Amino acid sequence: DKMIILDLAVDYNQNFWHNSKNWDEFDSFYGKQWVYSVIPNMGGKTAPTGVMEHYANGRLEALNSPKRGHLVGYGMAPEGLENNEILYELITDGGWTADSIDLAAWLGQYCKCRYGQGCATAQQFWNEARQSIYSRFTDHPRFNWQLRPGLCRQGTVGCDSIFLNAVKKLQDSAENMKGNKLFETDLAEMTVMYAGAYAEKLTQLIEDLMIE
Repeated sequence: DKMIILDLAVDYNQNFWHNSKNWDEFDSFYGKQWVYSVIPNMGGKTAPTGVMEHYANGRLEALNSPKRGHLVGYGMAPEGLENNEILYELITDGGWTADSIDLAAWLGQYCKCRYGQGCATAQQFWNEARQSIYSRFTDHPRFNWQLRPGLCRQGTVGCDSIFLNAVKKLQDSAENMKGNKLFETDLAEMTVMYAGAYAEKLTQLIEDLMIE
């Protein structure tokens, strides 16, 4: 009766392993108290990844489940910090409400709180990132050039065309947001991803030339 179970990685169950929920599989944890948890940064991964919608509202599936049993806590177990801050803000906000979070509205408020002013381009960037790089869940994402040469042609960092075009728009706002430290931090971090994606393309071209 003194046991508390930590359901460590609900996000992995949902978006990576695609298996059943532990509170269903183990029959409400057999009456034990338990804590709902996500682990968005397992292994200290630094590339943006994670299904933003799940971090906003995945907890509602547990709250509304007839098998939630003795659910007594909510939280996260990050294995690294100082990256993907937007996910941590979203997860912690979820702990204060039993209602669904409207992500479009939430992202607008996030931009105001983070940058201290309205920035339509930044809000547009985060909305487009939500549709691209933050719409998928990758375990330990890597560019191909971070792996042994010849081992992997296509990396697993989800820098698709939507994300790359969104970063360009964010760069266009740099002059207007000059001196805004958090904006400059986000811009630098996303530009690193942008450069990494093009380095991956160059690596692929090098490989093609070596084959020829």
